Amino acid sequence: MKFTATYDIEPVAQGRPRFNKLSGRAYDPIKSRNFKKAIAILTRVKFKQKPFKKPIKVTTKFYRLIPVSTSKKRRELMEKARFCRQQSPMLITTSKALLTL
Repeated sequence: MKFTATYDIEPVAQGRPRFNKLSGRAYDPIKSRNFKKAIAILTRVKFKQKPFKKPIKVTTKFYRLIPVSTSKKRRELMEKARFCRQQSPMLITTSKALLTL
């Protein structure tokens, strides 16, 4: 069985946990928390079935907007898909945010 899901949402990297000064309890930063909630809601709407009992394989692809600060030459290369904006630490932390739901 193969399931495919596409989400039209800007990926957000998993932020470091923050700690409450009074209770010492850990919590997610607001951007990470909102991204996780949005993905969870979109996933529940798309897949209306019971959770999987067995391990699953997940393949992810993230497409990001071209930054405004990019030069014209580099922007043209990115639009023609000859040059990809690569941020491997961002990819790893974004995958973590997606998989920790």
